[in-house]
Amino acid sequence: MKNTLSYPHRLINALKLMFFISSLTGNTTWVIGQIPSMPPNILQYHQSINLAELAIINDNYTEAITQYKNAFNILPGFLPDRYNAILLTKQKYDAEFLYDCADYFFQRGVCLEFFAQFPELNLDIVTRPRNAQRFKPLRNMAFVHLIDSIYAVNMQIRDVTPFDQDKIAQSDAANYAVFKKYIARYGFPSEDIIGTDCEIEKNQVTSRVLLHLLNHFSQGIQVGLDSILIDAVSTGKLKPEYYADYINFYGIKTAFVPNTPVAVVNNEKYILIANDSLMADENQLRAKVGLSSVQEQLLKIRFREKFPQSPYMLPVTRGIINLTGFPEEVLKKILEKGQKY
Repeated sequence: MKNTLSYPHRLINALKLMFFISSLTGNTTWVIGQIPSMPPNILQYHQSINLAELAIINDNYTEAITQYKNAFNILPGFLPDRYNAILLTKQKYDAEFLYDCADYFFQRGVCLEFFAQFPELNLDIVTRPRNAQRFKPLRNMAFVHLIDSIYAVNMQIRDVTPFDQDKIAQSDAANYAVFKKYIARYGFPSEDIIGTDCEIEKNQVTSRVLLHLLNHFSQGIQVGLDSILIDAVSTGKLKPEYYADYINFYGIKTAFVPNTPVAVVNNEKYILIANDSLMADENQLRAKVGLSSVQEQLLKIRFREKFPQSPYMLPVTRGIINLTGFPEEVLKKILEKGQKY
């Protein structure tokens, strides 16, 4: 997510981050029971997605498609997962699966230009059945406009009063109150509610609106937001990586869900948790909300480093944090129990 924070706010969040990472590399005891249990079908979805992603990095496209099919039989899916799945049909053509993924994107608002990269796709078949009802009831434009408005207000208040943390906090609280009213009326803004967006120049699709929302509300701790997010994960409306990202950086007073196994310091990379016992505890926490293990996350990070131009969307960006520029004494404490990547 693009950093739109004023300097004082970035400093405050940096201090929060230092505290959190220090707790990871210290003697923190994680209480597994603090994380609510996910429904078995939701966990199975994320397990299948993880197996599909591991199959992709091993060039096993047949297995990847099989695992995506298993996952989409449980949930309609999420944008990164469907995006990977539709790209796989270029490697391993599967007409029925291609049309299933195309329909998912079309019904969530993806522009027709996106489908031009799939010449074997007959757009008449995709667009004809539901063309008159496109975006209905899946795409709630009122919610889309609200989130864009929240993001715009967020940008404006931080530009106009970058050093007035009280005004920023008041603005954030007001936006959050409206956001909760919309959730009560429409439900959590999943892709089924707010749809997706095209990036024609990149030939990609994104969850831009949802990212705007998470970018805004992760800039300060809003009471109850962690519960809203974990409930969305539990009901299959939010990928667990987004929840873990919020908890890691801004939910310090709640249960920790580690999702930052690698730190970059002055171009050197470190695995933050090298102790086998701590790693096992972390993996239990990750598995409980549907995240892959740290070891599997590292495999995906290494794949992305080896093939930076790969089109597949793997959950690796939230697995690396840049600590360059932190005071040396702070870095020493953070990394003392880590190891070179």
